[in-house]
Amino acid sequence: MNKITKVLMLLWIGMGTCLLNAQQINPTEPALGFDLVVKKDAKLNGGHSEGSGAIGGNVTFNSNYSFAHRTGNGFVDSGNGESTEVGLYVDGKIIFGNVGGDININSNTFLKLGDDSGVYIHDVMPNNPSQRINTRVNKSATSIDQNPKIILNVKQSKSSVNRSDLLDFDDAFDKFEEYAKEMSEMSATTSINVAYGTGKITLQNGVNVINTTGNVLNSLNALQFENGKPSSSKPVIINVDASGSFSTQMFNFNGIGDQEGKYILFNFYNTRDLEFTSNGRTVKGTVFAPKAHFNKKSSGNIDGQVIVESFEMSNGELHDYPFANNVISENNNGGNESCETDYKENGGGFSTRVNSVVENVDGTYTIQIEVKHDGCSGRDCKELSHFSVEVNDGNSFSDVSWRVVSGNANGNIALSLGNNDKRNAGFEGGFKLDNVSGIGNGKAGSFTMTYTIENLQEQSFLAKAGNNYTQIATFSVADFTSVLDCGDVDQDQDNDGVNDDVDNCPTVANADQADLDNDGQGDVCDNDDDGDGVNDDVDNCPTVANPSQNDLDNDGQGDACDEDDDNDGINDDVDNCPTVANADQADLDNDGQGD
Repeated sequence: MNKITKVLMLLWIGMGTCLLNAQQINPTEPALGFDLVVKKDAKLNGGHSEGSGAIGGNVTFNSNYSFAHRTGNGFVDSGNGESTEVGLYVDGKIIFGNVGGDININSNTFLKLGDDSGVYIHDVMPNNPSQRINTRVNKSATSIDQNPKIILNVKQSKSSVNRSDLLDFDDAFDKFEEYAKEMSEMSATTSINVAYGTGKITLQNGVNVINTTGNVLNSLNALQFENGKPSSSKPVIINVDASGSFSTQMFNFNGIGDQEGKYILFNFYNTRDLEFTSNGRTVKGTVFAPKAHFNKKSSGNIDGQVIVESFEMSNGELHDYPFANNVISENNNGGNESCETDYKENGGGFSTRVNSVVENVDGTYTIQIEVKHDGCSGRDCKELSHFSVEVNDGNSFSDVSWRVVSGNANGNIALSLGNNDKRNAGFEGGFKLDNVSGIGNGKAGSFTMTYTIENLQEQSFLAKAGNNYTQIATFSVADFTSVLDCGDVDQDQDNDGVNDDVDNCPTVANADQADLDNDGQGDVCDNDDDGDGVNDDVDNCPTVANPSQNDLDNDGQGDACDEDDDNDGINDDVDNCPTVANADQADLDNDGQGD
């Protein structure tokens, strides 16, 4: 199916005060309290994390490591009936690389592992299954002490450890990337004034937005705040324009402590490869780089969250100071987040809202709804068995999909309705999420359903639980239209057929998305196509990397892309003296090297 573009009309606050009816949100909210959040794989070569970690791919341990020295901000697997915080959640595999000792999950927190292939989870003594032990994970089926191993200081059952899909990493990082983009577009309210290597910031009341570049950061030895410290009433967003690859040792933070890190956020919104070098300093604040691979080589700590696409860490510590500020607003139509409708109650703890409506080029409409359950239990709050969507006669639908947002719902799409699902005359068609389990009757959670429909129409959504066919929420055409018309955002500014959120040149048409140096910036809007540090307008080989700009024959074409370096009329591949002009190609001794 075509990529479904979720319409997010976000009005961000670049000033200290909040607009009327605007709901303030924290851009790290989808992290669910985890201190380290990685969409893909992580390699941990040294150091430790005082907070908890969530890894969407595999995690490789190449050194002793530990998580969760501090707790209190964390995620709980409530869908499994638990109340213990999770110290480490790995949706993929645990890989024991070059490590010989222990990996510790501290503070009586739990481990969650999506794929347990290649390891063994020990929750009882191998020779005495009735004797429970503090849980361990290693590569031995029979020995709980074989190294390397993961050690918990709590007795957690094997079934509790082996859990997946607790956090929708794709959805969370879609939001992180959107928030990063929107923060980058906020108007600056203060600035970094640099003098003799020290950057000075004068704090304003409210959200302090600083728009700067990687070059400015790399010019600093220290950063200091002139009139107080960052706080809940004076949080700081530092938007860093450092596209492609960016390497930095950062700088000292004068006059503030670790705890101020929860009021500072560095937004590397367009960085794809981020490195904190081995001589780097401690960073006060959250590292927010949802599109980047982050290699933390420095022995300095990070006093804040780390939110990145992939991660490698060799030294230092991650300190548990999650960003604590609602600094942006997801409201631009007087009361509804991101233009979605308010939730309408189905009953039995279930509610439904319309998240987005997109008009497609062929005149059809792609709709996304979201269904949630509040966790109630009892005879009036039964587990969901199916969720149906009515479509009236003569209206076609296609491209139906669904996705878990939170919790542990299961089910499958069925492209037809049973007779009891058809609640309104003239509505004979439709589809449903069928054979549902894991949501309702004490199991809170939410999921989205996305589908394309020929025409907008009134639609009823049935949350069937037990034998109850009356849990219905109905949305009118006006409801759908209000979401469609709540803003006027051009999703493809340059009209090249590639939506702005994935276009590597969103304001310059380039349907082919050519990107010679793979820096995430398309060639038509990249000042340095070959990524050699020399801008195209002065580069003597603009499409071949040659930072030296060597030009033997001074013909304006660099040697790296000049087929005739010595300009003698003989191409280098057949020239017996390619760097010395010899048009006659004389070779007295016939050794292949010109005289």
